[in-house]
Amino acid sequence: MQNDMVAGAVSAMEIPGGGQCVIAASKFSGAWQETATLHGEGMTVHVDAFERLTVSYNDHEEVYGTDRPGKWIRDMRERGFQGQLEHFFECVRIRQKPLTDAWEAGKTLELLEDLVKISKETPK
Repeated sequence: MQNDMVAGAVSAMEIPGGGQCVIAASKFSGAWQETATLHGEGMTVHVDAFERLTVSYNDHEEVYGTDRPGKWIRDMRERGFQGQLEHFFECVRIRQKPLTDAWEAGKTLELLEDLVKISKETPK
C-alpha cells in the first residue's frame, strides 16, 4: 500500500474445479504489460498484452498475432469493450439478457475488493 492505495499485489487462490490462479500487479513497473498463462491438458497457453497468443505443446509451438500491425488498434476495440458495448446495446434493442451482466461484473469487483482488504490486514 502507498498513500492508502494499492501499489502492488500478488495473490494466489484456488478456483472451481481444482485449478489455481496467481494474480500479480505493480503500479510502479517499467511499462504497461498484461499477460495470462494457462497450463493443462498437455499444453501451455500464453496471452501477451492482447498482442500475441502462444500455444506450446510437448513437440511444437504455435504463435498467433504476429501478423497484426503494432499498437495502432484503439484500446476500446483491442480490449473487447467496443464489442461488449455493441452487444449490450443490441440486447437493449431486442430486449435480451446480455451474455455478461452486472451480476458477473459485481462478483469480479467484490473479489478485487476482498484482495485489497486482505492486503491491508497482512503484516508487511
